Amino acid sequence: MGKLIFITGGVRSGKSRWVVERAKEEFKDKVIFVATARETDEEMKERISNHKKERPALWEVTEAPLYPQKFLTQRVNFKGGIILDCVTFWVANLMDHKEKVEQNIKEFIEISKKIAGKVYIVSNEVGMGIVPSSASGRKFRDLLGKANQLIAQESEEVYFMISGIPHKIK
Repeated sequence: MGKLIFITGGVRSGKSRWVVERAKEEFKDKVIFVATARETDEEMKERISNHKKERPALWEVTEAPLYPQKFLTQRVNFKGGIILDCVTFWVANLMDHKEKVEQNIKEFIEISKKIAGKVYIVSNEVGMGIVPSSASGRKFRDLLGKANQLIAQESEEVYFMISGIPHKIK
């Protein structure tokens, strides 16, 4: 059965870089990277391009901005590492399409547990900042916070990244 590893932290805290390095060490080229970000503007295109440069070219990459759980159902027997980067964009995408966030997160968790290898799940911690001034900002913060809690509860390992340094909290 799959092992879930959750990595959370602030924006630009080194989450993605750390998980890529960990997966490279552990699984070499036997890694699938599941990307949830969308190229919505030039700045996002540049961010995505920079992330692509940080990971090995031999890794399988799939873009799954809405339903990464559907992709995982085809990879249940995969014995390598799977990286979902990141829950933050995924939740935003689900909200944009008026999809049920909690239901999708629960489906992803259940399928992830069936993966033969390890599933690394990256997300941002948004509960330590100011309260957003807009209703949609507060809704996003609350939905992402709930998603993070669900994932952390089901994960065997949980790391909080601070300034590029992982702190194991579970």
